[in-house]
Formats: sequence, C-alpha cells, structure tokens
Amino acid sequence: MEEKIVTTNTRTVDYVYLFRVLLKNWLIILLAGVLAAIIGFVYSTYFITPLYRANATMLVDLRNSVHDDLSYEQVNVAEKYVSTLAYVMKTNTVLEPVIEELKLDETVSSLASKIQVSTLDDTLLIRVAVKHSDPKMALKIIKTIVNVAPEIINQKITSGYITEIESPSVSPKPVTPNIFRNTVGFGVVGILGVIVLVFIFNLFNNRIRSVEELQTTLDLPLLGVIPTLNIKNGKGAKA
Repeated sequence: MEEKIVTTNTRTVDYVYLFRVLLKNWLIILLAGVLAAIIGFVYSTYFITPLYRANATMLVDLRNSVHDDLSYEQVNVAEKYVSTLAYVMKTNTVLEPVIEELKLDETVSSLASKIQVSTLDDTLLIRVAVKHSDPKMALKIIKTIVNVAPEIINQKITSGYITEIESPSVSPKPVTPNIFRNTVGFGVVGILGVIVLVFIFNLFNNRIRSVEELQTTLDLPLLGVIPTLNIKNGKGAKA
C-alpha cells in the first residue's frame, strides 16, 4: 500500500526572508520611487494650472442689534448672523453685480467655485478668498467683492452691517500646486507600491526556499541533501 505525502498550503510568514527580499530588490524599489517622483514633478509642473489666491477680511458690526451685555441667546444669534452673511457672499445677490462690473465671461456657479468664504471662530470676522490662474484678476475679483458686498448686504439686511477691515492682497507665488509635496507624495506611493508587489509575489510563491522550510512544510524527517558540485573541465572552465 502506497503511503501518500500530504502537504499543507499554510505557510508561515518568514519576516527575515521578506526583509532579505527587500534588501535584494532595493535597487528596483529605489528606481520605482525615483520614477514615480519624476512623474509627480512633471505632472505638477506641466499639467496642473497654477492658482494664485487673493484674500480680504470683513467685519460684521452688530452694535445696533445686540446689547453690550450679550446673553447666550444673543451670542447664538450673532454667530448665525455671521454665517448667514458668509453664505450670502457666494450667492447671485453679490456675484452677479461682480460679474457685470468686471465683465467676466462666466456664470455665477463657476465664479462661486473660485471663491472661499469662511468665518473665524469666536469672532465677527469673515475671510474671503479667491483662487485664479491670473493673480491680477484674482485681486480684481476680491476688490470688487469687497466693494460690492457691503452695499448690497447692508441694503437688504438692516440689523447690523458688514465692512472691510483688511485690504485685499494677493499671494506673490502660486498656492497650488505644491510641487514639492506632490513630488514627494508620488515617490512614496511608488516605493510603497513596489514593496507591496514584492511582498505579494513572495507570499504566493510556492517554491521551497530552504531545507528548514521543506521540513516544516512536509513535517517529515530529512534523510539527506544532494550537494551542488562545480565541475571544471580540463581547460579550467566550468562545465
């Protein structure tokens, strides 16, 4: 009766071996990272439109609508009021006059996508920012918003008013893309991607890599090992 040898498909992860695999493939991993970093640099430099940002800060004055000794309810009302004004800044009520004055060839929604309006925590300040590929146009838009918004909002909302507190300014350099961050990010992703592929390839590799692994896999005693001999011919060359 023949005795069958049953092998198990479960293999323990040899971390020392995997570390050796990484060392063995360090050049490939490094080249993959460098190549990915170059791709990130080229993509960020030549395929992403640089954007400049213009900023302005506006103050919401509520002296006519709240008392000096603010209650909890009045504080909540003030915060909601500031948030409401921040929302109005991106509506057609304000942006349509801006488009008309600057004769912009775009819709309200497209212009609103370039504008960021945020409220500063625990203050009555509203920060308005415009991102545009042309720094001069970004500055024109933010100046027009600062000039147009208070007049329109103060006419429609009588409880308090909004006014400019910080003059508009534009960044001297593009704020996006961040070429350095994108280059490093692409390089890291490239290195990690190759490392994962190396791990997957070796984890699913069913070849027996050592005598110890053979014994562990078959759970049988080792009877002998056939050595590898380097036989040379008479001329001294390897056969």
